[in-house]
Amino acid sequence: MTAIFFPQGAQCSSWCLVPVASGRPTTRWQLTLREDPTGIRACFRYALIYSQGVLRNTTRKKLRSGGRVGSIKRLGEEQRLAWQIAVIGTIDIDDVRTPRGEALGLLGGSAVYAGLAASRFAPVLLHGSVGEDSAALLRETLAGLDIDITGVSISRAPTRRWRASHDFTTWQTSSENVEGGDAGWSPMLTADAVQAPVLFLGSMSAKKQREAVKQSQARLIGVDSMSAFIDLQADDVRYVAERADILFLTQYELAGLTNTGSKSWVQAARSLLRHGRPRAVVVKHGPAGAALVTEHATFQEPAPSVTNVIDPTGAGDAVAGGFLGSCALAERDDCEYFVRALRDGVRSAAATLTTFGIKGLLQSLTCPSPWEPHLSGK
Repeated sequence: MTAIFFPQGAQCSSWCLVPVASGRPTTRWQLTLREDPTGIRACFRYALIYSQGVLRNTTRKKLRSGGRVGSIKRLGEEQRLAWQIAVIGTIDIDDVRTPRGEALGLLGGSAVYAGLAASRFAPVLLHGSVGEDSAALLRETLAGLDIDITGVSISRAPTRRWRASHDFTTWQTSSENVEGGDAGWSPMLTADAVQAPVLFLGSMSAKKQREAVKQSQARLIGVDSMSAFIDLQADDVRYVAERADILFLTQYELAGLTNTGSKSWVQAARSLLRHGRPRAVVVKHGPAGAALVTEHATFQEPAPSVTNVIDPTGAGDAVAGGFLGSCALAERDDCEYFVRALRDGVRSAAATLTTFGIKGLLQSLTCPSPWEPHLSGK
């Protein structure tokens, strides 16, 4: 029998414990409780289920003093606990400069940041292209996480190098340069990714996004974009946008996509909902948080207070990953739930800010809340 800790007040006759390691069926365990005389604190990653169904929104619990000690034993098989998410985007090596310093040779890219944020909530099927020079780094970094890299293509070309300087006044990149990468790479979704209920198309060429969305059977599709692609690949950007459920855009990207610079961002976002499939637009406001715009309502989610911003790279990708991961965990794709998902997305993004690169996101995966070690005042 394995000792664990569990919050006080749970009924031993009603609860079971299910280890969440992948999207595949997992083993179900019965939980027996007794008083905990030590009050030790612990972190673990489990889904709690009632005997009559799944208690959603719970993959980790932080156990505080005064809890109970429990033992678990095997009962049988249980169904998948969350929708799978296919994440398609870039896999880069980043050289980043901010007012807080400089860091070189960091693993990054839209697929990596979004995939890490989403993996806290649900199993991720990662797709992208990485060079032989960085394939081992990718495998080592993601080892043990709920991220399947079967769909990642390993190329003889060097991994794409992304160099950027961040401006903490405008919260935009003041300079940006990309070199290398496999120009011939085309997204080919695995069978599992084709059938995954959730698809995220990270920031990359709109032509590649178009190829990916054609293959997917997802019921919930999220898309990110960049101003450069909106300007240079306008037809492809519009094609993809009209086939997405949720668009993740900054105000600048939103203005470029709608050609409505004189209108408010709410009006601009709502104009996108009149064309094709979109049901919501998440407008990213940097340090001010983000907003969710639907046909009939607008919801603002302020950014949590972060003690020391070091590097905002990947924060926008983490918003999308956390948002869609939350939907996948709850197995919901309705606008009512999107409000909760927005909070999870914004707070997941906070975990990227206090370190260079993906270190903050990786640290968040071992804690009950991705923002808790990094924030003050909330």
